[in-house]
Amino acid sequence: MRLRHSATCAMLVTVLVTGATGLAAGAEGQRTFRHLQTSGGQIASAIEACYRLSPACQRLIDEIEASSTIVYIRPGQCRIGIRGSCLMFSVAESGVRYLQIVLDKDLDGECLVAAAAHELQHALEVARAPEVVDLKSLRLLYTRIGFSVHESGMREDWETDEAQRIALVVSKEVKRSQRAEVLTRE
Repeated sequence: MRLRHSATCAMLVTVLVTGATGLAAGAEGQRTFRHLQTSGGQIASAIEACYRLSPACQRLIDEIEASSTIVYIRPGQCRIGIRGSCLMFSVAESGVRYLQIVLDKDLDGECLVAAAAHELQHALEVARAPEVVDLKSLRLLYTRIGFSVHESGMREDWETDEAQRIALVVSKEVKRSQRAEVLTRE
Protein backbone atom coordinates (compact mmCIF):
# COMPACT_ATOMS: atom_id res chain seq x y z
CA MET A 1 0.00 0.00 0.00
CA ARG A 2 1.32 3.35 -0.93
CA LEU A 3 0.39 6.93 -0.33
CA ARG A 4 1.66 9.88 -2.29
CA HIS A 5 2.21 12.56 0.36
CA SER A 6 3.54 15.24 -1.94
CA ALA A 7 5.65 15.59 -5.02
CA THR A 8 8.72 16.27 -2.89
CA CYS A 9 8.24 13.36 -0.49
CA ALA A 10 8.97 9.72 -1.16
CA MET A 11 6.14 7.25 -1.29
CA LEU A 12 5.07 5.90 2.08
CA VAL A 13 4.50 2.20 2.51
CA THR A 14 2.73 0.64 5.46
CA VAL A 15 3.61 -3.00 5.75
CA LEU A 16 2.30 -5.27 8.45
CA VAL A 17 4.67 -8.19 8.86
CA THR A 18 6.62 -9.92 11.61
CA GLY A 19 9.95 -9.08 11.98
CA ALA A 20 15.52 -1.20 21.15
CA THR A 21 17.32 3.29 23.90
CA GLY A 22 15.07 6.13 24.87
CA LEU A 23 14.28 8.43 22.01
CA ALA A 24 16.25 11.65 21.99
CA ALA A 25 18.01 10.83 25.22
CA GLY A 26 20.89 13.12 25.95
CA ALA A 27 20.33 15.61 23.15
CA GLU A 28 20.03 19.12 24.50
CA GLY A 29 16.45 20.35 24.59
CA GLN A 30 15.02 17.00 23.50
CA ARG A 31 12.64 14.86 25.50
CA THR A 32 13.14 11.31 26.57
CA PHE A 33 10.17 9.17 25.64
CA ARG A 34 9.60 5.85 27.40
CA HIS A 35 7.63 4.07 24.68
CA LEU A 36 9.27 5.52 21.57
CA GLN A 37 12.80 4.27 21.06
CA THR A 38 15.35 4.82 18.33
CA SER A 39 19.03 4.69 17.61
CA GLY A 40 19.00 8.49 17.65
CA GLY A 41 20.30 11.01 15.15
CA GLN A 42 18.11 12.38 12.39
CA ILE A 43 15.05 10.33 13.37
CA ALA A 44 15.23 11.48 17.00
CA SER A 45 15.39 15.07 15.76
CA ALA A 46 12.41 14.50 13.44
CA ILE A 47 10.33 13.01 16.26
CA GLU A 48 11.29 15.90 18.52
CA ALA A 49 10.32 18.43 15.83
CA CYS A 50 7.07 16.59 15.22
CA TYR A 51 6.25 16.70 18.94
CA ARG A 52 7.32 20.32 19.43
CA LEU A 53 5.82 21.85 16.28
CA SER A 54 2.59 19.89 15.77
CA PRO A 55 -0.23 19.59 18.31
CA ALA A 56 -1.59 16.61 16.35
CA CYS A 57 1.75 14.82 16.57
CA GLN A 58 2.04 15.68 20.25
CA ARG A 59 -1.36 14.02 20.88
CA LEU A 60 -0.23 10.91 18.94
CA ILE A 61 2.97 10.56 20.91
CA ASP A 62 1.34 11.31 24.27
CA GLU A 63 -1.24 8.59 23.68
CA ILE A 64 1.42 6.07 22.65
CA GLU A 65 3.43 7.03 25.74
CA ALA A 66 0.37 6.33 27.92
CA SER A 67 -0.14 2.91 26.34
CA SER A 68 1.47 -0.49 26.89
CA THR A 69 2.94 -0.46 23.37
CA ILE A 70 6.65 0.03 22.73
CA VAL A 71 7.65 1.41 19.33
CA TYR A 72 11.20 1.17 18.01
CA ILE A 73 11.87 3.62 15.15
CA ARG A 74 14.81 3.20 12.82
CA PRO A 75 15.95 4.26 9.36
CA GLY A 76 16.07 1.64 6.67
CA GLN A 77 14.19 -0.06 3.90
CA CYS A 78 10.99 -2.04 4.24
CA ARG A 79 11.62 -3.87 1.00
CA ILE A 80 14.83 -4.06 -0.96
CA GLY A 81 14.77 -1.75 -3.93
CA ILE A 82 11.49 -0.05 -3.02
CA ARG A 83 11.35 3.26 -1.17
CA GLY A 84 8.89 3.77 1.63
CA SER A 85 8.26 3.57 5.33
CA CYS A 86 6.37 0.91 7.25
CA LEU A 87 5.08 -0.41 10.55
CA MET A 88 5.89 -3.98 11.54
CA PHE A 89 4.44 -6.02 14.38
CA SER A 90 7.18 -7.72 16.35
CA VAL A 91 5.80 -9.52 19.40
CA ALA A 92 3.43 -9.32 22.34
CA GLU A 93 4.54 -10.59 25.73
CA SER A 94 3.48 -9.95 29.31
CA GLY A 95 0.81 -7.46 28.19
CA VAL A 96 3.24 -5.33 26.18
CA ARG A 97 3.19 -5.11 22.37
CA TYR A 98 6.38 -4.31 20.49
CA LEU A 99 6.20 -2.59 17.11
CA GLN A 100 8.87 -1.42 14.74
CA ILE A 101 8.66 1.58 12.44
CA VAL A 102 11.11 1.68 9.56
CA LEU A 103 11.42 5.16 8.06
CA ASP A 104 12.80 5.36 4.54
CA LYS A 105 16.52 6.00 4.90
CA ASP A 106 16.43 8.61 2.13
CA LEU A 107 13.85 10.88 3.79
CA ASP A 108 14.79 14.06 5.58
CA GLY A 109 13.28 17.33 6.78
CA GLU A 110 9.53 17.81 6.48
CA CYS A 111 9.12 14.57 4.53
CA LEU A 112 10.72 12.59 7.36
CA VAL A 113 8.47 14.28 9.93
CA ALA A 114 5.34 13.57 7.84
CA ALA A 115 6.35 9.93 7.31
CA ALA A 116 7.03 9.54 11.04
CA ALA A 117 3.60 10.99 11.89
CA HIS A 118 1.94 8.67 9.37
CA GLU A 119 3.58 5.59 10.85
CA LEU A 120 3.03 6.78 14.44
CA GLN A 121 -0.69 6.94 13.62
CA HIS A 122 -0.52 3.27 12.62
CA ALA A 123 1.28 2.51 15.88
CA LEU A 124 -1.46 4.33 17.78
CA GLU A 125 -4.11 2.30 15.91
CA VAL A 126 -2.46 -0.83 17.29
CA ALA A 127 -1.99 0.69 20.76
CA ARG A 128 -5.73 1.45 20.90
CA ALA A 129 -6.57 -2.18 20.07
CA PRO A 130 -5.56 -4.37 23.03
CA GLU A 131 -6.83 -7.44 21.17
CA VAL A 132 -3.90 -7.16 18.72
CA VAL A 133 -1.33 -9.66 19.96
CA ASP A 134 -0.17 -11.37 16.76
CA LEU A 135 -0.35 -11.11 12.98
CA LYS A 136 -3.80 -12.70 12.79
CA SER A 137 -5.32 -10.16 15.19
CA LEU A 138 -3.40 -7.35 13.46
CA ARG A 139 -4.91 -8.43 10.13
CA LEU A 140 -8.39 -8.42 11.72
CA LEU A 141 -7.83 -4.88 13.03
CA TYR A 142 -6.82 -3.54 9.62
CA THR A 143 -9.63 -5.43 7.92
CA ARG A 144 -11.97 -3.50 10.21
CA ILE A 145 -10.37 -0.01 10.20
CA GLY A 146 -8.40 0.14 6.97
CA PHE A 147 -8.12 -1.06 3.45
CA SER A 148 -5.79 -3.53 1.82
CA VAL A 149 -3.55 -2.90 -1.16
CA HIS A 150 -2.08 -6.14 -2.46
CA GLU A 151 1.22 -6.02 -4.33
CA SER A 152 2.08 -9.71 -4.12
CA GLY A 153 0.80 -12.92 -2.63
CA MET A 154 3.75 -13.04 -0.23
CA ARG A 155 2.85 -9.99 1.87
CA GLU A 156 -0.01 -7.80 2.98
CA ASP A 157 0.01 -4.03 2.73
CA TRP A 158 -2.59 -2.00 4.61
CA GLU A 159 -3.53 1.65 4.90
CA THR A 160 -5.99 3.81 6.83
CA ASP A 161 -7.59 7.10 5.94
CA GLU A 162 -6.58 8.45 9.35
CA ALA A 163 -2.86 7.79 8.79
CA GLN A 164 -3.05 9.54 5.43
CA ARG A 165 -4.88 12.47 7.03
CA ILE A 166 -2.52 12.80 9.99
CA ALA A 167 0.54 13.05 7.71
CA LEU A 168 -1.04 16.02 5.95
CA VAL A 169 -2.20 17.68 9.19
CA VAL A 170 1.21 17.33 10.84
CA SER A 171 2.98 18.61 7.74
CA LYS A 172 0.78 21.74 7.70
CA GLU A 173 1.19 22.31 11.45
CA VAL A 174 4.96 21.97 11.26
CA LYS A 175 5.18 24.44 8.36
CA ARG A 176 2.90 26.89 10.20
CA SER A 177 4.97 26.60 13.40
CA GLN A 178 8.23 27.06 11.51
CA ARG A 179 6.89 30.22 9.85
CA ALA A 180 5.76 31.52 13.25
CA GLU A 181 9.22 30.85 14.73
CA VAL A 182 10.86 32.77 11.89
CA LEU A 183 8.49 35.72 12.38
CA THR A 184 9.10 35.88 16.13
CA ARG A 185 12.88 35.94 15.57
CA GLU A 186 12.70 38.91 13.19
